[in-house]
Amino acid sequence: MKKLLICLIVLSVLMVGCTKEEKLNIEDLRLGGDTWVKTELDNWLDEHFTVPYNIQVKYKWDRSEVNMDKTLVPPLESKVKPVMEAMEHVWIKPYVAVKGETFMKVMSQKQFVLVGSPEYNSNGTIVLGQAEGGKKVTLFVVNNFEKSNKVEVKRMLKTMHHEFGHILHQKKMFTPAYALITPDGYDATWFNYEDDEVLELGFISAYARNTVEDDFVEMLAIMLTDGKTAFEARVNSAGPGTAALRAKEAIIRSYLKETWDIDLDQLQTVTQEAINSLK
Repeated sequence: MKKLLICLIVLSVLMVGCTKEEKLNIEDLRLGGDTWVKTELDNWLDEHFTVPYNIQVKYKWDRSEVNMDKTLVPPLESKVKPVMEAMEHVWIKPYVAVKGETFMKVMSQKQFVLVGSPEYNSNGTIVLGQAEGGKKVTLFVVNNFEKSNKVEVKRMLKTMHHEFGHILHQKKMFTPAYALITPDGYDATWFNYEDDEVLELGFISAYARNTVEDDFVEMLAIMLTDGKTAFEARVNSAGPGTAALRAKEAIIRSYLKETWDIDLDQLQTVTQEAINSLK
């Protein structure tokens, strides 16, 4: 009888313990993400990117936004505004001048993610930029940026034009005829070659040999970043590769005009003016 009584008491205690309720503080879970008081920089980014073009510029470090298998460095906050001032001046404004604000509101990615360092690959190459489905562009090597260094400005501008070129063809693909110009020249080991070596093969840069899509956007990016005079000199020095490069150029011109109503010569000129006027 005593044993039965003890068992009943223990069971009663256990049942009370199991039915005890505790209130969960939802705020402790931080489901709304990190929050902070907006700074002058945040307000400037809102004014120049978020409000006019619906582009979020993400510079606060969020490891989930980048490759988790890579060692990467956050961007220095002091570099954020110079980088984005340059991007506004030499990438957004030329397109706005040629196509208007509505085009950039609709076509531009909706998020910039800034990373301080490059992303290193096992084959010895580095990643300078990435475009993901037309919605997001990641810019690397932000911490090396100097707005007074035209070479550095053009390097980052080329990266941006390359990634924006991907966004354009991801929305509306260029003709399959492009792939038939140099069908045997594409090579996943493009990094074993120098830019000057591949000109005679009909490629504007070594990286252009990676895929047909990279070939297309490398051509576009170099035409816009280097300008007409420098691009012409590069193509004319290609020897046996000149004809292939001219064929690719013709398709790009046609694609921009027929698909997006963009005059390549005009965009080249406006972009070069923007580069030269960057303070």
